Parts: sequence; structure tokens; C-alpha cells
Amino acid sequence: MTKRNSRIQKMALCAVLAAMYVLLSAYLSIRIGNVIRITFGSLPVILAAILMGPGQAALVAGMGEFINQLINYGFSPTMPLWMTPPMCRGIIVGLLVLALCKNGTPVEKRPMLLGGILVGASLVTSVLNTLVMWADSVFWGYYSFPVVFGASVQRMISGVVTACAITLVCIPVVSALRKLPMLQKK
Repeated sequence: MTKRNSRIQKMALCAVLAAMYVLLSAYLSIRIGNVIRITFGSLPVILAAILMGPGQAALVAGMGEFINQLINYGFSPTMPLWMTPPMCRGIIVGLLVLALCKNGTPVEKRPMLLGGILVGASLVTSVLNTLVMWADSVFWGYYSFPVVFGASVQRMISGVVTACAITLVCIPVVSALRKLPMLQKK
């Protein structure tokens, strides 16, 4: 396979993962009471981060969240703000996987490390989402400071539970996807 074909296949994989992001965000979420919402929307971003690196993960998250925002809220001046947290998640996971798995052992063979990475990235994403929600509410004039920040602990708990669930799903999926010829290390 030529280098050009490999790039085209990776671009196509990024597009498929971005589409999965939109579908999973919209249709696959589990609610536990009124407090915790587990969604698998970040799974494609995490797969891109582990398999292709932080740049492609940010691309998948950016494209997916752009479409998600467009479908649910339309184009708005704060749309780039809402794209930032998922893109940061992809960058954080991708960079940590690159930095902590230099010895050649794939991250899916180290579930505790993968879980720690995903929980850490989830906490950062929750903080960023809270800040974006606050900025959005200031821009548009809704929700007070206590309302936005009062629910931040719930968002963090939900993020940690989601990260643990995604870790369990991610391990077999990454192991299977690594067998794709376009993702083989040369």
C-alpha cells in the first residue's frame, strides 16, 4: 500500500469516526437518575487518539462536535467554544498515550493506565465544559453563575463513570482495530 493510499484511508477513518461521534452523542446515552448521564460520544475520539494520535483525535472531535452543534443548536458565535472540550480530550488522550506507552506495550494491554488516562482527560473535559457553559450563558444571558457551577460536581462524577465505561468498551475495540492494515506500524 502506498503512502498516499494510507493517508486517504486514515482520512476516511477520521470521517467515519466523526460520524460515529455524532450518532453516539445523539442516540446512545444512559441516564442514572437525574444526576449521571453516560454517553459514548467520546469513544470515537478516544479510538482516534489511541490509534492515530492527538492530531487526528482533535480532527475527529472537532468535525463531530461541529456537526453535533449544527444539528442541535444551529450555527452560533459560541460554537467554537463548544468544540474545544472534546478536541482537548482527544489531544490529552493522544499525547498521554504517546508519552506513557513508548516502551512498545500497547495501551489496551495496560487497562489501569488507560483508565487513568481516560479519567484524567474526562475531568479536564468536565472543567472545560463547565467554563464553556458559563461563557455561553454570559454571552446569551441565561443561567446564573451558581446554576452553572453548582452542577459541576455532578458533571465530574458523570464524566468519571463514563470514562470507566468507555475504558471497558475501548480495550477490545482497539485490539480489533489494530489489526486493520492501514493502522499497522511499518
